[in-house]
Amino acid sequence: MDCFGSTDIGKRRALNQDCFRIVYAKDFLISLVCDGMGGANGGNIASAIAADVFCTRLSDEISSSSAPSYDNIKEYINNALIEANRAVYEKSKSDPVLDGMGSTLVAFVSDGKAFYTANIGDSRAYYIPSESGEIIKLTKDHSLVQSLIDSGIITEDEAAEHPNRNIIMRAVGVDEIAEPDIISHNLCGGRVLLCSDGLSGYFHFDDSYKNILTDMTDPENTVNRLIEYANRCGGSDNITAVIIRLQS
Repeated sequence: MDCFGSTDIGKRRALNQDCFRIVYAKDFLISLVCDGMGGANGGNIASAIAADVFCTRLSDEISSSSAPSYDNIKEYINNALIEANRAVYEKSKSDPVLDGMGSTLVAFVSDGKAFYTANIGDSRAYYIPSESGEIIKLTKDHSLVQSLIDSGIITEDEAAEHPNRNIIMRAVGVDEIAEPDIISHNLCGGRVLLCSDGLSGYFHFDDSYKNILTDMTDPENTVNRLIEYANRCGGSDNITAVIIRLQS
């Protein structure tokens, strides 16, 4: 699996509170994107802690297993999320300046045959099949506007312009117990995109991003073009993207 990621501060932020990680453990690839929250005092700290603790715990569990299998990876992912949540939560409670900080998290874990996505918050994973121009959202946001969509109060189009679209209902480290979604996907070929809302928040503007994602060139070129696209649309938030090219 080819994988490339990058993060950019955007055009209107003084600090980049996003981060990404790409880690290999035995036959598994672990990649993730985190988007911190908590203002200038804590967002970047929360996202870094969440990313580092998650990757360390998960890679340690995989590496220490004599024969890690795809079937027990879901348990390992959940354990890693519990530990990441605990680490951010305890750090926020240990320092009044950091109180209330948290982070979104979206992760991809694969042995090259199938993969899991895990998410908390509104950072997203998308699947782009190699045989079509379709772009499929794999994760569901834990956000206020998503709850309004689910209730039939607003539409997807209305959500894109909703004044409270940045309010999330779940995040790593905000509560003592994390509530992630961990989903198995039996998909092969094509690519997976992980991104913060600094990129996905512009997907309703026009279809330029579709042309970028469906151009099956190398992952680095795709990531760089996506970041350029978000900055061209305004760059109002930090922008982070990871592209994984799946085996056929």
